[in-house]
Amino acid sequence: MTTPKREWYEGASYHITARGNHRNDIFRDEEDFKYYLKIIEEALLYYTNYNYGVIAERIER
Repeated sequence: MTTPKREWYEGASYHITARGNHRNDIFRDEEDFKYYLKIIEEALLYYTNYNYGVIAERIER
């Protein structure tokens, strides 16, 4: 079953999450996590951002 299309409103605030299928880990190692942070930092150059935080529950293998 697909997720219904979400409504987007100009000027609204959004909570964005990243999670693997069935809540599996999305990073293989510390290097993957650092690359993810780099992508986030680059994306922030294009969008108005008021605050962001990254919470990694665990990165282990």
